[in-house]
Amino acid sequence: VEKIKVFNRLHETMEKKPQSEKRHFYKKNIGGILTAYRQGDVSFEDAVNLLSSLKKKRKRKNRKTSN
Repeated sequence: VEKIKVFNRLHETMEKKPQSEKRHFYKKNIGGILTAYRQGDVSFEDAVNLLSSLKKKRKRKNRKTSN
């Protein structure tokens, strides 16, 4: 249930973002995953897993640059 809430919140923020920020968002693939989910190409579980793996990747990347 928590995952669904998070997912819906992401979905809402995506819709509200201006086009420039959306483009930035799509680069991170979040928008792509949401779109795929909306079109039914990806199951809910897959989408959640993809999103969480994206977050992990980003954290790792940030650590490298800070050193």
